[in-house]
Amino acid sequence: MNTAKLYDQYTLSQTIDTEILSQYPDKTTSLTALGEFINEKNITDSSFVIDFMKALGYEGSKEETAIAFLSECPDKSAAKVFRDNAHLREAIINNYCSVMANFIVFSTAQRKNLKDTASYNRHIDKALPEMRDSLMILFELGAKEGEYLTSLEKYFEFTYYVNTRDSWSLFNSLYVYEDFAKYVQNIREQFLGIYLRSNLLPESIEKFVLDGNEAFTNAFITALSELASENIASARKNYAHPVTVEGDENFIEGVIDLYDTAKYKNAISSFKANGGKFHMAALSEAKKFYEYEESPRANEF
Repeated sequence: MNTAKLYDQYTLSQTIDTEILSQYPDKTTSLTALGEFINEKNITDSSFVIDFMKALGYEGSKEETAIAFLSECPDKSAAKVFRDNAHLREAIINNYCSVMANFIVFSTAQRKNLKDTASYNRHIDKALPEMRDSLMILFELGAKEGEYLTSLEKYFEFTYYVNTRDSWSLFNSLYVYEDFAKYVQNIREQFLGIYLRSNLLPESIEKFVLDGNEAFTNAFITALSELASENIASARKNYAHPVTVEGDENFIEGVIDLYDTAKYKNAISSFKANGGKFHMAALSEAKKFYEYEESPRANEF
């Protein structure tokens, strides 16, 4: 609300109304509100941001002030405000390309220093949020592929090394950018290979499953089925995040129920009634398990 008033005043006088600005309790609140306003109204007036920062007491060149805003604004998608200013855009892109390059160099050095994998993963886990934020800024500013590709490749590598729910949540948040989605599609065979031979969390391939990719969804079903057949409690825990398959929001729960003594009959009926190819694939996986176990339940399928 205050930011809208400030911007209205700014469009008239090219100055920041310090009386309105003083209504913010602190700088953090001010920059959060500014970022929200930029995104809500699609503001492209970079001068407003620079003067806003100056009024808050930030010093330095326009380039330094713009980078300070992006460093401290919680929502990095606000970087779009600088997209139409060629000079600031280039300076910001160069800065964040350097930031990413420094992460990679430092992490490579740390891999030599930290002998055990767990210590190394904890180290790079701390870098992932800032790497994601840097990539967001580069995508918002329309950086060229050659400016971010090496960094993006390394970010993907770090993410699957760490393999935590938080790391994949950060990774998946970038799908809103066309260039990111295109990159992941281009490496989908490599991605699937890593998933098949590694213990990646289900969140890692959630986007492919939601999109109905057959190879990824079948791999997802196989992994879920194997875990459910071994330990239902672990399956419920590891697959607690729901994933919709063929319009079925309860698909994961249904697959797990196929291996539950008290629920498997209802699960079979439900999946047969649905009739989707992935539902039938899950039934096939369960049937193979019961046949292997020489269980009479195999006849239920």
